[in-house]
Amino acid sequence: QELGFVDVDRFPLYNGNFWGFYMLDGTHVFGEYDQVSSMGNGAAAVMNADTWKIVDRNGVDLTGKSYAAVAMDERGIMTRNDRCFVSDGVSWSMIDLTGAVKSRNSYDDARLFLDETYAAVKMGGKWGFVDKDGNIIIDSGKMHWYASKEEIMSSEIMKQCIERGVSYEVMSAVNSNGRFAYSKLLGQASRTPLNINMIKDTEYDM
Repeated sequence: QELGFVDVDRFPLYNGNFWGFYMLDGTHVFGEYDQVSSMGNGAAAVMNADTWKIVDRNGVDLTGKSYAAVAMDERGIMTRNDRCFVSDGVSWSMIDLTGAVKSRNSYDDARLFLDETYAAVKMGGKWGFVDKDGNIIIDSGKMHWYASKEEIMSSEIMKQCIERGVSYEVMSAVNSNGRFAYSKLLGQASRTPLNINMIKDTEYDM
């Protein structure tokens, strides 16, 4: 047997023959699948015969569509902020839980939202970030792109934030040792030097 993460009162379980979703008392709720994601935020991805679907907590198909792949985080969760990333086998798109496409572009690769802010996506061989409406976040006066923490700290936009004493949000995409690092720095700028330890990193497997 193999267990997945518990979400409120149910969890995925492989019984040796198939994956299904079960209650904490061991009651089988629904499903006989080849593979599944964890149940999280009201939905899960399930796969049979190399085709993925998105279902709710009772196994009801939410989008009425099939996908070649569905992006998941390190816990197997596949939706956050009412958004998912799905692939047709060629490219990735951002959808909501009704199946409506929310991205203005298709992506070479994508990572699920970690929180309410941004998701990492790859376009033209380069990683960047998008919001839940598919807007590409590049430079809004509060955000900018850099290759490393060191470049963030020495960047012209950071110097301007410090000089003006304004709030800032700086994000960085770093490909290092086969992992994709998402760095986010939030705070109120001042004229004193910023501490590199203020940066919070979250890493994705490539």
